[in-house]
Amino acid sequence: MKLLSSGQDLDYNLIDENLVIAIPVKSPDPINTVIVAEIEGDAEVISNMPAQDEEGNISLPVRLGFLHNPGYGEHAKLSRLDADGFVTNWVEKRTRIEWMFKANQSGEFTIHATYAGKYDNMMSFESDDQSASYPIANTGTMDTFIEAELGTIEIKESGDQVMTMRPAGDDWTGINLKSIKLILSK
Repeated sequence: MKLLSSGQDLDYNLIDENLVIAIPVKSPDPINTVIVAEIEGDAEVISNMPAQDEEGNISLPVRLGFLHNPGYGEHAKLSRLDADGFVTNWVEKRTRIEWMFKANQSGEFTIHATYAGKYDNMMSFESDDQSASYPIANTGTMDTFIEAELGTIEIKESGDQVMTMRPAGDDWTGINLKSIKLILSK
């Protein structure tokens, strides 16, 4: 492992089958730093894109989503990157989160959200050419997380999918979001 710009060698280790690279505290390039990894043999790339499990359900944790914040205003952020992380400070109604995932089969799915919110809100879910908005009931505090069934969405074809979740309506007051689960209707 080395930096492309300077040729500086980088220390690295395999920890639980994950490659961990020690990088300099100060990036050589503030916009784009390239790390060169020379390997022997063919590279095997394993996707971390969510996919349907054996029951046909799809788990969409926030750490695997793309969080889109507007250029100005309050910015939502991830509290941490592990399984306990959640989107916090989601107070801007123009913020959205988007997941890419693989659907092995089409069908109607029930949307379950794990979230916390002090006030009632509305969320919109968009996939393919459809959009549906559902109420998000308050949980009492921004720290009291619940899993709630929100509504349904249809995945019309198997294959790679994109689903977007965004605030709906003008009365957005914010939530903390841990995950979305799409439960295949039987």
